Amino acid sequence: MFVIFEENMITLKEARSIFKHGRRCPTMKTLHRWCGVGLFNRHTQKQVKLQSVIEGGLQYTSTEAITRFRAALNETFMTWDEL
Repeated sequence: MFVIFEENMITLKEARSIFKHGRRCPTMKTLHRWCGVGLFNRHTQKQVKLQSVIEGGLQYTSTEAITRFRAALNETFMTWDEL
């Protein structure tokens, strides 16, 4: 569950640097899409969304939500023991 008072809240603009790959960061439009529509994990056949909250006209997420988002995207049906 996403409890905003118990997690390290950051703006989406600050979250861009966490997702930085090399010299490139995702655009703000991409982050808004990940929060709204999400990404499809083809291994689990589930839609994965970045948890966020809007307060005072700004959209916030948390470092913990980013960790959960990445873990959900990397989730597969099989474990290493099953391979």
